[in-house]
This record gives sequence, C-alpha cells and structure tokens, in this order.
Amino acid sequence: MDVAAHKMSFAELQEQGQSHLVDFLSTDLDLGFTLCGMLGNTPTEAHQRQLTKDTKAVLDTVRRFAPRLMDSAARADLEKRAKSLEDHLARTLK
Repeated sequence: MDVAAHKMSFAELQEQGQSHLVDFLSTDLDLGFTLCGMLGNTPTEAHQRQLTKDTKAVLDTVRRFAPRLMDSAARADLEKRAKSLEDHLARTLK
C-alpha cells in the first residue's frame, strides 16, 4: 500500500479528533446517568459515596473538555446534558 495515500491533512486529523472527543464525552455522560441511577439502589453508604464521586468525575471531565470543541452545537448539547446530570444528581442526593 502507498503510505502517502493514507496521510491525512491537519484539518482531517483535527476533525477526527473533535469527533472522537464528542463521542467520548457523550459516552461518559451516559455512564454518569447510569451511575447516578444506581445511587437509589445501593445498600451501603460507602458504595453511594463512590457512585457520587464517580458521577461528579464525569461532570468534571465534561466541564474540562467540552470547551475544546469547535462545534458549538455539539458543545451546547453536551453542556445541556451535563446540567441535566448535575440536576439529577442533586435531586437524588436530597
């Protein structure tokens, strides 16, 4: 195979990286909602504390990396989902 034929331009690499970041953050938020949903079904306080900590880590990750997204619509969607997760966590911990 011709190696030169598989070279990607900087713009293509950047676009691919952005796409992977959106996928990662979206998947991380899905995990956060799952963890938060498990909070009400855990028998021990230690497990509840760990689930809370892990859910907050998801929120921290999204807040850290979402501003790096160039696609404002994707960024807004992820930030909206993060706010929804934050609200869900707050209601669950009451």
